[in-house]
Amino acid sequence: GISILGTALEGLRTYPPFMKLMLASGDSPILGVIVGALFTTAIQSSSATTSLLVTMASKNLIGLGGAIPMIFGANIGTTSTALIASVGASLTARRAALAHFIFNVGGTLLCLPFLGVFERLAIASSSTVARQIANAHTIFNVSVTLILLPFVTQFAGLVCKVLKGEDSIIEHGPRYLDPRFISTPFSAVAQLRKEVARMAKLSHQNLVSALEIFTGDSNPDRRRFRDIEEVIDELEEAISYYVARISQRSVTDDQARILTAMINVATDLERIGDHATAIVELADYKDEQNLPFSEEATQELRNMIKLVVDLVAYMTECLETYDKEKAASIRGMDDIIDGLEKDLRAQHIRRLNQGVCYPASGIVYLELLTHLERVGDHAVNIAEAITG
Repeated sequence: GISILGTALEGLRTYPPFMKLMLASGDSPILGVIVGALFTTAIQSSSATTSLLVTMASKNLIGLGGAIPMIFGANIGTTSTALIASVGASLTARRAALAHFIFNVGGTLLCLPFLGVFERLAIASSSTVARQIANAHTIFNVSVTLILLPFVTQFAGLVCKVLKGEDSIIEHGPRYLDPRFISTPFSAVAQLRKEVARMAKLSHQNLVSALEIFTGDSNPDRRRFRDIEEVIDELEEAISYYVARISQRSVTDDQARILTAMINVATDLERIGDHATAIVELADYKDEQNLPFSEEATQELRNMIKLVVDLVAYMTECLETYDKEKAASIRGMDDIIDGLEKDLRAQHIRRLNQGVCYPASGIVYLELLTHLERVGDHAVNIAEAITG
């Protein structure tokens, strides 16, 4: 491959602009770095740039002094691939791309004052210029790695300061369902309740995110939303399997009631997650169709959203403490939410008749009311499961 590349480059020997650029890069290391960075950004491969330099050296188109700054630039240019890939990615991914960029730019700034040392090391490594250029690329990366390796903690701190934010990593799969506890049902039930409480927190988080997306109050991380939805589904399955294994042991009547309750709670939590996903799809449809909402409808929705979100948050607290008295206080919320939904539907029909509300927007409005009412039903179901 390199041989074919060399044959294709033969014509550059007699191309004045190219030869002037090579001579200028040899005289000005900064220009060499820029040329190497731009070329590598264009072709998205520092390996290709280095191979090209090796081939050019074998054809006497470039010397070692002009090639080394271009190698430094190639290492900067190659970070463009990671930077592009990190657009729209998670905070951790963006930090990884930034770390790659800082590493190579920092390495170049560290090594530029010692070009002479680099050149002598490369010359000592081989008798041919082509091999010297290849070795210079290796020497650069190994040297910068060895220099920065003792400062990994400080380096990570610098990246986090530049890209601030909460590093939210979603842990997939169950956290508390340790199979070693199954032989001791008392301990296994305690672990199960912890896992269900964790699942409730995740369902609450996704519900809040979905409603924020719908109302346009913020721009939540869609990738995180999808990850949480996957975890919720995983946990429902894992909880069902764990309960089945515990049930094969000798359990008390009270433990059996809790196991049944946890199965039902996990099902309701998974459905709250499904409603959150449906709300996001509804929000996307509303935005794509550019459907307007009247000020009155918006305010009514905010009131019902607050009521339902507060209910789910309170239900999550009840699950964490397994407080039956607190859970009992939720049971009456079912009628309140149902009544509010009926009132809001009636208000919506009034606005339609008055021509205040856009008909297509009304369909989305009613869909959202339905999802909110059903989320309230699931929260009340969970409270009833806790109280038995």
